[in-house]
Amino acid sequence: KGISLDIHSEDKEKVVELKVENDIEKAVSYIKDWVEAYNKVMEYINDNIRISEATRRYRGNRIRNYEDYLKEKLQNGLFVGDLMAIELKNILVNTVSIFYPNKEKPAYHSLYEIGIFSGNQYNWREKKGKLEIDEGKLRKALRENPISVRELFGSDNNNDFRVDNGVAFNIRKKIRPYITKAQRGILSTR
Repeated sequence: KGISLDIHSEDKEKVVELKVENDIEKAVSYIKDWVEAYNKVMEYINDNIRISEATRRYRGNRIRNYEDYLKEKLQNGLFVGDLMAIELKNILVNTVSIFYPNKEKPAYHSLYEIGIFSGNQYNWREKKGKLEIDEGKLRKALRENPISVRELFGSDNNNDFRVDNGVAFNIRKKIRPYITKAQRGILSTR
């Protein structure tokens, strides 16, 4: 946003060195909070689309007593079998996984490039869509080009002075129909 300085000195020969740096700690804290909030949403969805072991056993014809099955069925998640909840999870996972345009140099086009990822190719299912942070990689990206990191989360691609792209912008835009009570959101009405 800029800096304004008023410097008063009696010695005009004296050299003063002024160093201005970005507050990396604050940026890391905000990004950690964002990842934590994202992970809470994923955990909620995962908990509510899960199928209990009782249901799995019944589907495999391993439970003979239907009354026991009905009691154990209550352990299923609230949205089990609900394609809208599964679709929301897929939307979130895809939104944090894709590449975004970025005008900055060096440009960061994905969360992975700044140290935010959902696991490697061998354990992504185990993570169930949750994100992790490589804090060293994140700090490096913030030191090298904090504006590019900001642009990754929210950017103005058509120069109308409004954020219209980026990871955080797209998540908010894509989940709004699912959660907005005023618009009778898809999940809020279930």
